[in-house]
Amino acid sequence: MSVLDQLNAIKTALAEPRRLVDAISDADDDEQAIDAVSREFQLSPQAARAVMDQQFRLLTRAALAALQRDIARAQGEEYQETPRNNA
Repeated sequence: MSVLDQLNAIKTALAEPRRLVDAISDADDDEQAIDAVSREFQLSPQAARAVMDQQFRLLTRAALAALQRDIARAQGEEYQETPRNNA
């Protein structure tokens, strides 16, 4: 599994954090959690394991922006952050 595939799997799961937490919290152990994440997000077992290997601090906006930058770099693109409208 490529780094880009792992990053995209993580992005997919983190896009719906409550769904991710629900899938993980219903599992008795890591293997059940990996199976649940795999089913819930239609990911391969390897991709689900990559999601499970992450830490929940990744749910912060800063961490999600850093993840998007990493994906852009892995794709060979220059990352441009979209300005937020704070009005």
